Amino acid sequence: MAGLGLSEVSRASAVDSGVLAGGANAEAVGVLRNLTTDLLSRDALGATTTNTNGGGSDQLTIQYRAPVNMRDCEGNLVLGPRTGVLEMPGNPVGPIDGQIIIERYFVRANGDTLELRCDAGLYVSDVIVEDNGAGTADATILTGAAEQNNIHRFGDDGALIVSGIDDFQVRFGVANGNGIRYVTPTEYNNMGANTAIIAIQLGLLTKGSVSSIDAPENPTYTILGNQVGMKADQGRFIRRVYETNIMLRNSRGRS
Repeated sequence: MAGLGLSEVSRASAVDSGVLAGGANAEAVGVLRNLTTDLLSRDALGATTTNTNGGGSDQLTIQYRAPVNMRDCEGNLVLGPRTGVLEMPGNPVGPIDGQIIIERYFVRANGDTLELRCDAGLYVSDVIVEDNGAGTADATILTGAAEQNNIHRFGDDGALIVSGIDDFQVRFGVANGNGIRYVTPTEYNNMGANTAIIAIQLGLLTKGSVSSIDAPENPTYTILGNQVGMKADQGRFIRRVYETNIMLRNSRGRS
């Protein structure tokens, strides 16, 4: 969904980039209210976010425009295209684009268990005078000049996606000659703000809900090409690594 209905290219210099990354280079931080660099895509968030001996789990933040009335990852209603009044000469009734959804995927501890969670927010990119959308209070609170680019309900603990997580890793694919080079979010932050993200790699290490004597005592796992071991006293569980590589729709426009 990253970038749906927004910029054709995901990059730090685009406010409407499908992938929100770039640290201090991220144009979106200077334009979108209630968006700070700690809510962008980041890596190595600390020892409390992983059960491995790596530097910590990562965070992925994306945004997209709702193509229809739909629910975000927390189950909140978000409005798709509808009719209303935009701030323009004569204030005519006309079409309004769908609201923009921001989703942040991260790992958080819940007691002795790590969870992959999703925190969702929304905003509008136009000045809406009157919104004829129905079914949610957001159709009212997102009207007026003060609400343009003003993110609501973002930055909390979010909703549970998967429990029993040991590690979550994110890499961005950038053009490298005729191929693709995969970098961490921090490495991407140190690149030029116009560097396009053309792919996303995700790696997830999960464990079973009960211990097993069939599990190895001192296991190592390879996640997105990096070998990691487990912290001490993590117990013997059947663990699995899941990886996926997502080519973004802008991958043809490499730069």
